[in-house]
Amino acid sequence: MRHRLARPPNFNPLRFSMPPEPPQRQRHTPEDRQSMIAKAAYLLAERRNFASGHELDDWLAAEAEVDRELGKRRRRG
Repeated sequence: MRHRLARPPNFNPLRFSMPPEPPQRQRHTPEDRQSMIAKAAYLLAERRNFASGHELDDWLAAEAEVDRELGKRRRRG
């Protein structure tokens, strides 16, 4: 059974991991995306004091947040 992590209201790990938007027509590379996910997952784990057993949940939550944010940027850009 998978446990959902309770996030504090208004917590956005991407606030610390998203680089500035690149100039027009330039897209984030897959390496940029991977780095953003890793940073966001680390911040999620840090908020739980690095309790083990939630690594995959942290990664998947971070991946979803990064993809959502990159999607917003694509639609605006």
